[in-house]
Amino acid sequence: MLLSELQDIFTDRRRAPGDLRSMLEQCARALGEAACGETCEIWIWRSAVEGDRHLERIALFGQGLVENPFAVLDIEWSYPREFHIEPEVEPEVEPEAEPEAAGRQIVHLAIGPYGFATIVRPTASGIADFDQLLVCAAAIGDNIVGFLPREELEFSNQWLLKRNAFDRRAATSLAAVTSLDQLGLLVGELSESLLPIEIMGIYFIDPVSTRLRLVHAVGLNEQERRNAERTAPGRHPGEVMRTGKGIDIPDTTLLDTHDDHSGHGRPVRSRLFLPVLLEGTAIGAIGFASARKECFGQRHRQALAFLCALAGTTYARLRAELQINRAGALTEAVSTANERLLRAMDWRHAATAALALVGQILDAGALAVVRLEADERGEQLDFVWQPVFGAPWLNRDRVVRLAGVERPRLSRGDAIDVEIGASQPLATLKPLIVDGELWGVLAYEPKENAPFPLTRGERSALRALANGVVATIERERMDRELRQREKVDAVNKLASGVANEFNNLLWPMVLYSDMLERVPTLDDRSLRMVRDIRRSAGRASELVQQVFTISRSRDSLLQVIDIAELAIEVSASAQGRAFPGVKIDSVIDADAGSVLGDEEAVRQLLTDCVNHALQSIGSISGELRLELERVELDRGVWIRILIEDNGRANPKTQVSMTAAHRIAAELGGQLVVRALAMHQLSREILLPIMLREAPAHHEEVESATQSLQLQSTAELILLVDDDGAVLEVARQILESLGYEVIACATPKQALMSIADTSLPIALLLTDLAMPGMDGLELAREAKKIRPSMPIVCCTGFGDARSERMAKEIGIAAFIRKPIDFEQYAQTIRAAIDASPRA
Repeated sequence: MLLSELQDIFTDRRRAPGDLRSMLEQCARALGEAACGETCEIWIWRSAVEGDRHLERIALFGQGLVENPFAVLDIEWSYPREFHIEPEVEPEVEPEAEPEAAGRQIVHLAIGPYGFATIVRPTASGIADFDQLLVCAAAIGDNIVGFLPREELEFSNQWLLKRNAFDRRAATSLAAVTSLDQLGLLVGELSESLLPIEIMGIYFIDPVSTRLRLVHAVGLNEQERRNAERTAPGRHPGEVMRTGKGIDIPDTTLLDTHDDHSGHGRPVRSRLFLPVLLEGTAIGAIGFASARKECFGQRHRQALAFLCALAGTTYARLRAELQINRAGALTEAVSTANERLLRAMDWRHAATAALALVGQILDAGALAVVRLEADERGEQLDFVWQPVFGAPWLNRDRVVRLAGVERPRLSRGDAIDVEIGASQPLATLKPLIVDGELWGVLAYEPKENAPFPLTRGERSALRALANGVVATIERERMDRELRQREKVDAVNKLASGVANEFNNLLWPMVLYSDMLERVPTLDDRSLRMVRDIRRSAGRASELVQQVFTISRSRDSLLQVIDIAELAIEVSASAQGRAFPGVKIDSVIDADAGSVLGDEEAVRQLLTDCVNHALQSIGSISGELRLELERVELDRGVWIRILIEDNGRANPKTQVSMTAAHRIAAELGGQLVVRALAMHQLSREILLPIMLREAPAHHEEVESATQSLQLQSTAELILLVDDDGAVLEVARQILESLGYEVIACATPKQALMSIADTSLPIALLLTDLAMPGMDGLELAREAKKIRPSMPIVCCTGFGDARSERMAKEIGIAAFIRKPIDFEQYAQTIRAAIDASPRA
């Protein structure tokens, strides 16, 4: 019914040809009545001679709704579907100017591309046939073209052609832009091709400095450009940046307030500001001004809005390219900074320069390396870079005074963001963990107006810089420890050399006093003097051994040690050094077990404890008790060695236990010295046992106190030592034991004697440390000539490594100087008897 009525209206011959208004008024009445409406308005886009477009209300049925259709439609002039408005049923609307419209529905119907119809109807009037309304509105759109003036259609077509050419040029040109200034210049040129421009300003946020820049201007001199850029945040450009919405002022004289938004001071009648958006955020603004009113039409606004959209896309591409270039520069800067720190003789002198390399790329407000605790000298260590040289860093106290869980999180290696001010962005702290401890932080403080937080790549770069600082500090510590170790090694080498020479001087005293003590014709007074000399030499020898133990760089040889056998050996050796009135009682469990460690270190531990007890007893009569047993404690199975004495405790003797405590700790055990009573001391050694099955049988250990049965065999011993005094002492002792001796001062002489097959050499007794060829090399060459000849190495300068090498060569025994007469003779006899010839 409605469609037929509209067809009659289109073909009504009583109406003058081209009478658009009359035709649409009839259509408005027909639509309004069909929809049970109270009001029906029809708005049409019209083209002016200048090429602009504007909306005009052509027809009205009933009471007018509004003077501005956009207030009803809730759309803006930049709405992308400006005249393709879809029909829809709006909810109840209560216009401010029309209180009587309460309880009404507003229906919008598109009339092709030429306009729209707005119908107001009561809510209670029921649902109309909206499909029929849509068909009728489309029919009006199809027939309206025949009623438009020919001139207006031509202008519309010209504008569409011009707009298409403009859009293509804008898209093509902006794709080739490579900088922000080039983007502003091109946007200005495109705008000038669209409409005549009197004054224009194009603003963008600089991605580097993050400030609002005037990148291009038209109609302004240099001074006006500077003023416009400086005052932009407080004028319309700043308002557009904050709100993201455009500003259109057709006539400034109609404003309620005085228009003081000009950055140049010239009179302006119309203004237009468009936002450049990126992901909903304004990153730029384009402003136009003219001395003429209503200078910017709807068509211009539509084209310029499209240009702003393309400019936002171009800005995003430029910023992405800048970020890629910045990431590369940042990676190179961090690499260069870490390289400078590691190459510097003192990294502190290069720290600020390294921070400057990275801080400039990040455009940071401050970049600092801060030590949280004072150093060994009580000084606080800070290195700060800021864009303004010499400016004080105001936020240091906030970085150092960590609150709540901030320090624990940093100690775990987590980076944190902290507040440094009410209106300032968050600062980022990267932990500097050196040797497992929180040494300090790398603090990044952004500028106050920084619009974007740190990216993931920038945070990774800061982490790499922090790792470089940590590596530099750890390397410095390693270098310092290495230099200290080199100094200690030099002192140890000197001390070992002195101790070796002193040992060579003590050995004749020990052996000669031992020989004199055996002379039966000595009176009691002389015998006491000889014994005092021997004891003093023995104590001096013990001090030398402690010097060796502490100063020597020990190459520990881990092996399974029969601790019971070693305890019996130490006990027997102590009996020979003790005063006649001192009784040594040993209770040793032969099945106690074994320990894993360095045999030399364990021997030194037992010897130091026994000597400590003998020193406590002194020259008076007393008793020393040595117990060894296997015990089970809460911590597992241990070997317990208890050494007690009933002498007078002397605090000065505690000094000699330093090496013993260290050795016990190195073996995984402990040494505890206790005062049992006024005249008693107890030394308890606990060593971890090595669990394994004990051997089925144990060899009987001869008591070291048994008298040595000397044999007068007249066997030939080849003696080698570069020290003349030691060589003479050893020769006399060996001859007193009944051996024949060939004494050689150099290894070369010894090899000549070994090569002489006419000499029946029973044993090679050589010193270890000799110039040119040492004792081990001599033994190696001797074995090539006489493989079955036993060799004994005697020295006061050897270590575990030397003993291990000696065993690999095939040396039968390793004697440490000084050694008493009986042990010396027994070792030589045992080596000869164990040889294949024997």
